[in-house]
Amino acid sequence: LFRSSAEERQEGIFFGNVFGSVVVNSSFILGLVALISPIQIQESKHFFSTGIFTLLVFAFLPLSLKLKKKLDRNEGVVLLLIYLTFILTGLVLTKI
Repeated sequence: LFRSSAEERQEGIFFGNVFGSVVVNSSFILGLVALISPIQIQESKHFFSTGIFTLLVFAFLPLSLKLKKKLDRNEGVVLLLIYLTFILTGLVLTKI
């Protein structure tokens, strides 16, 4: 029987599988959509804020994992707060 990396507590392989899956699925869908109908990117107020929040999460995760070797409730709360701030920023920028 095959056991998953999560069941065997292989965190490095687990996170690699999760991030790899997200990247492959996102690029596949984006490529498929571009084949059907070309995607035109227009200047948007959201590009800058999206980049900032992406960098914030990508800086927070490795730092958190390096310091504690795990993600627990406190890190989950911080990530949820970052996400809520991202959503609220998007709503505010849409109104402007």
